[in-house]
Parts: sequence; structure tokens; C-alpha cells
Amino acid sequence: MNQVRMDDNEYINSLLRGEIKTNEKIMELVARLKNDFAKKINIENGINQLKKEIDEGYNVLNKIIGRTDVLIEMILEEERKTE
Repeated sequence: MNQVRMDDNEYINSLLRGEIKTNEKIMELVARLKNDFAKKINIENGINQLKKEIDEGYNVLNKIIGRTDVLIEMILEEERKTE
């Protein structure tokens, strides 16, 4: 049983290395799978980058909100003093 698996693995590896030229459809499939995998990786990287940018945006917004609250409090305090 293991011998059959080794032969299968050797055959597949030979196909992947391009040593066997008779199965063009298999080679095309392997190329498409590699391409699909690369696209998936690129999409995942893009999603992760967007997540980072969104987190940074939230951090900036929170800082603005915090500073706005301080500014409003300062304005209200000045108004109380003038009343």
C-alpha cells in the first residue's frame, strides 16, 4: 500500500516539475490552482491591510472625539465664568 502511494507521489511530483509532458490538462489544472491560491493570498493580504487601516481610522476618530470633548468642556467652563 505504501509503495503505491510513493509511486503516486513520485508521479505527481514529476508532473509538478514538468518532467512528464503527456498530461497537459493536469499541468493546466496545477497552474490554475497555483494562480487561484496566489489570488486568495492576495485577497487575504488586502483584507488584513484594510482591517489595519480601519483600526487606525477608529483610533484617529477616538482621539478627535476625546479632544472635542475637552474643547467643549473648556468652552462651557469659559461660558460659566462669563455669566
